[in-house]
Amino acid sequence: MQYKVNDTFYSLQGEGAWTGAPMFFIRLSGCNLNCKFCDTAYKTYVEYDEDQLVEMVDGTAAERVVITGGEPMLQSVGTLLKALHDKGYTIHLETNGTVFSPYYPDFDFIALSPKSAKLDIGAVDWADELKFLVGLPDWEKIITEVVDTYHPTAKLRVMPLATKVDWEKNTQEAINYCLTHPKFSLCPQTHKYLNFK
Repeated sequence: MQYKVNDTFYSLQGEGAWTGAPMFFIRLSGCNLNCKFCDTAYKTYVEYDEDQLVEMVDGTAAERVVITGGEPMLQSVGTLLKALHDKGYTIHLETNGTVFSPYYPDFDFIALSPKSAKLDIGAVDWADELKFLVGLPDWEKIITEVVDTYHPTAKLRVMPLATKVDWEKNTQEAINYCLTHPKFSLCPQTHKYLNFK
């Protein structure tokens, strides 16, 4: 099976529950959203099959693999997941949660980052953490609608949108939100603070 891949790299996880953990990232091409703040050239790609991708992971010390995007659930990832699991890798997913996919149960950890309240219920049900971006238009409304609509059982986090202009403002608003909503934890984008990929 051929996959449209925007980028691959071995680095530390920069955000969420696994911050600081070494992981191999497979960034799949394509997205169904058009977020102005997106830092990924998700329309560009090179095609690889699952054997080539597994070989790339094997060439590192990684034990965990992140399938990310763009929106990775736009591609049929079943063969890739099986190939990675067969080699003993733990597989994480980073998704916007808007796409129905039968593969959610096949991931070992799912981080869902909603950009609106229009989500696939399966994505919410299988998510291990929800990371809401502070700094999006109507970000507090998005949080309220998602929580009230889907009643997620995942860990709830707020993540300051790391824009050059409003980073400090977004960070302070995220801190204040956590202090007044104690079910939420602060989730800084460490890779942007420390400037690593």
